[in-house]
Amino acid sequence: MRVIALIVLLISCSFGNAESRYIFDVELLNDQLRDLPMGKQLSGSTLSIDYGVEWHLDEDGGSLLTIGVRSAISSESRGNEAVFREKESTSGSELSLFSFQKRFGDYHHFSVGRNAFAGHLPSFVIDEDLPLDFISYRYESSYSDEGMSFYLGNHAVSDPYNSDIRFSSLGLEFMFLGYSSESHLRFFALEYENLDRIDRVQNQNQVIAENDEYLAYGVEYGYMKLMDGSIVDFYAAMLKNQSVSDNNRAFRIELSILPMEWEQKFGVAYQRIERDAVVGALNDDNWWFASNVKGFSVFYNMEIAEDFSFSAQYLDENLIGTDVNTQRLQTRLNYSF
Repeated sequence: MRVIALIVLLISCSFGNAESRYIFDVELLNDQLRDLPMGKQLSGSTLSIDYGVEWHLDEDGGSLLTIGVRSAISSESRGNEAVFREKESTSGSELSLFSFQKRFGDYHHFSVGRNAFAGHLPSFVIDEDLPLDFISYRYESSYSDEGMSFYLGNHAVSDPYNSDIRFSSLGLEFMFLGYSSESHLRFFALEYENLDRIDRVQNQNQVIAENDEYLAYGVEYGYMKLMDGSIVDFYAAMLKNQSVSDNNRAFRIELSILPMEWEQKFGVAYQRIERDAVVGALNDDNWWFASNVKGFSVFYNMEIAEDFSFSAQYLDENLIGTDVNTQRLQTRLNYSF
């Protein structure tokens, strides 16, 4: 941990003339699960700290270099249970963020490095905080009230699997702005390599791992509108895996309300993921069952003070075709600047 922090400090000093911004985020997560298969119950907590530096290497902001480290410590139950597969449950430190971004002109963006994936794919396809080594190109064009972007990238999973899993993806998005609303429509596709090397325990014995083939297409729609002092946000996404003939569809819908005066957010979501629709080892790990599952979540976010927030999420899931039902409650305290 000290070595990694020293490396970040030395690199920071080497860019002394560049405009910089420091990154600091602390999160305390408490996780409670019940009614797991075979009557198992699990609980635990994780304290994680993300810290780093962001440099603008030129005056117009066209070149951006970012370096970040994640340190975490977990209760014994989370650290030792293999079923807790998210990176946030491990103890120790690692270089979690290293990226270089370059803009050419007004429309072309090139990026390379390592980052938590927060791009053009829904979370039920790729976990939003899954660290990936990547190289990508993005084209963005915006006009007075609408815009378009195109994304093309190749990614390698740098999470704990050490299995050389890679995927290529592309996305095409259209954005529309109204007087009191905005919306987007996104089409995406992705193809995996080396799926046969995935840890099968985490992958629900999916057929796609045996075939080592995966090519999927999907669509995503989001609509946000200001109504009577509140922001109403609707989201829907669906996907079909073309590599298998059945059990190959997934979808998610979500509705949330943000009363602007309260600085709080309430929401509910429902998703259904058939057995071979997605790669179960790599998608959203807040849901206990990675695939062959249907269920709903209720979530709440509140800004307690400047840079300090609280969130809670309850998830209720059923394995499709069985009577197995699992509940999960996650609470988070977060401080960042």
